[in-house]
Amino acid sequence: NTDTKYTVKYYTQDANSGEFVEDEELQVNGEGTTYASVTAEVDVPTGFKLANDSVTSGTIARDGSTELVVKYERLTYTLTINLNTKGGSTDIFNDAEKVLEVNGDTTKRGTIVKTLRYEQDLDLPSLTRYGYDPKGYTLSESKYEGTTMPNSDLTLNDAWEAYTTTITLNPGAGSVDPTSITLTFDQD
Repeated sequence: NTDTKYTVKYYTQDANSGEFVEDEELQVNGEGTTYASVTAEVDVPTGFKLANDSVTSGTIARDGSTELVVKYERLTYTLTINLNTKGGSTDIFNDAEKVLEVNGDTTKRGTIVKTLRYEQDLDLPSLTRYGYDPKGYTLSESKYEGTTMPNSDLTLNDAWEAYTTTITLNPGAGSVDPTSITLTFDQD
């Protein structure tokens, strides 16, 4: 019999949930000779690998029940976030009042390491630090704007700018030089 049906289904792993989602547009409803071998077309996209539980070849069953399954699993990479590497003095860790707050949890220093799937949301922690304005994260000294995991390991550093204030001096009827002083937090 040369018109026995078989099916090839394709699944892609969701970046955030990790669940495999069927891509019905790629589904193949084929016909072939009963008991003949059939092999699915596999074209692994960038940032993915073929999942171990994929069934990419088989024999066409007489009853048309043969189903091949191609599952594209996302590669995983390491996200490293170095905390308190820019701005302020290094002795900030010695002052109990000058701690770093990460998503509401207090820490004095550290590194956050996570394993994330390709294109998974980064969900970078919000940061607070006494006397400093958070400026986001940097990658190789440049502000990092990405929101999802790239197709490689990623190391980010937190970025800070010390608060500054300007005081204007008013000598009354006299004179003063300078007429104002600018102070920066945590600097002499």
